[in-house]
Amino acid sequence: MLFRSGAPHQYIVNPLRIAAANGKYYLIGNYDKYDNISHYRLDRISEMHVLDDLAKDKSKINGISNNLNLSRHMAEHIYMFSGESSRITFSAPRHLVTEIIDWFGMDVIFTDVTKEGMTAGVVCNEEAFRYWALQYGRFVTVQRPLKLKELIKSDIADMAKRYDAGDGSEENECK
Repeated sequence: MLFRSGAPHQYIVNPLRIAAANGKYYLIGNYDKYDNISHYRLDRISEMHVLDDLAKDKSKINGISNNLNLSRHMAEHIYMFSGESSRITFSAPRHLVTEIIDWFGMDVIFTDVTKEGMTAGVVCNEEAFRYWALQYGRFVTVQRPLKLKELIKSDIADMAKRYDAGDGSEENECK
C-alpha cells in the first residue's frame, strides 16, 4: 500500500533496486500496469505483500536491457522523478565543476571551457533538472532544450511576481 495525496493506493510493483537519494530511501521498480521505471519512497509504503506471481520480465521494462545501471539511473533521476531522460546543456561557472559531477556523475560533458565558465551537457530527467536549475539559478543558465529553458524562465517570472506582490505575510512571521 502506497500513500499518494494522503490516501492509500494499492500497486503491484516489480522491484528492481533500493537506492538512497536526498536523504530518502526509494524502491526503484516497475508499476505492473505500465512498462516504465517508477520510484517509490520506502517510508510511504505500508502493508507490503510478496505475491506468488513472477515479476515482469526485465526485457519488457523501458529503460533497462538486462539490468538496471544504478549509477547512470541515479545521475539521470537526481530527484527521483520518473520519466524519460533527455540531453540538457547549460552554462555554469567553473567553480561548480565538482557540484555538477556530484549531482550528475562522471558522464558530464564539459565544452567551451574558459577561465570563468563552461558549458555542461548531461542526460537527465527534465522535470528533475528543472528543480536543480532553480536551486542553482544564481549560477546556471539552461541552453537546451528550449522548452525546458522557457519553463524555467516562466518559473522565475512567477517567483518574482510573488516576491513583488507584498502580500503582507511579513506581518505573520512565525514566532
